[in-house]
Amino acid sequence: MGRTDFIGLDPKIKRLVVLGDIHGEKDRLLACLQSERREDTAFVSVGDNVGYNDGPASSQVWRILRDWRIPSVCGNHEAWIRGRRLWIVAGPSKELLVDDDAYAWIMGLPLRIEMTTPHLQEKRSVVQHAPLDRELQDWLYLHNEIPPESVFRQMPGDILCFGHTHKAAMYSVDEAGDVDMDFLAVRPSGVLSWELDMSQKRYILDAGSIGRPCRKGDRVLDVGTYGVIELSGGAPKMSLTVIQA
Repeated sequence: MGRTDFIGLDPKIKRLVVLGDIHGEKDRLLACLQSERREDTAFVSVGDNVGYNDGPASSQVWRILRDWRIPSVCGNHEAWIRGRRLWIVAGPSKELLVDDDAYAWIMGLPLRIEMTTPHLQEKRSVVQHAPLDRELQDWLYLHNEIPPESVFRQMPGDILCFGHTHKAAMYSVDEAGDVDMDFLAVRPSGVLSWELDMSQKRYILDAGSIGRPCRKGDRVLDVGTYGVIELSGGAPKMSLTVIQA
C-alpha cells in the first residue's frame, strides 16, 4: 500500500475526472462514466471503491474500473479488508466477501498516484485517498481532523486530489500561505468551478463521494459527486458537480 505510482498523461488527454468514494454504487459510477466519456478524458479514483454496499456489489465496481482501465489509490475501506472480508456493510445484505479477483486487485492498489501532463508543464497532480497520519497509519478527515494549510505544508504536489470526507470541496493556498475554500453542498446549482492560477497557487480537490453523499447540517446531498480538472484550453479549471442519474 505504501508505494507511489507515476502516470504521464498522453498529450491528447485534456480533462481528468476525479471519482469520489464509490462504495459499491455501480449505477452511479456508470452514470458518471457515461456522462463524462470523451476521447480527451481520463479517469482516476480516490479509493474507497468498496464497502457499505456488500461484497458482490463492491466486486462489480472493481470490474467496471478494470474494464474502463481506471487507476485507483487505496482507501481505508480497501485497507480494512481481511481475507476478502469487508469491514463495514450497511444494508439488508450481509454478504461481506469480495471475490478473488477483486481481492487481488485491492491488495495491489498504491497509496498514491502522481500524474503529469504536458499541458501543465512541470506541475504535478497527486491523488491520495486523504492526508495520512503516518504514526497511526490512518487517513485523516480534511478540515475536521487536519486543516488544509497543514496539508499544503506536508504534501508535495500542485493539485492534491482527495476523497474520504464525502464532502465535495475545493481549497487553494497562495505564496503568502492564505487559504481559500468553498463547498459544493452550499451551491444550489450543483456545480462549483474555479479557474486555476498555477503560477501563484496550489490546490486541493476533494471529490466527495459517488456512493455515500455527505450531510451538511440538516441538508443532504442525495446525489453523488465527482471532480473535473480541465488541463488545457486557456486557463486550467477545476470543478465539482453532482451525478445526473
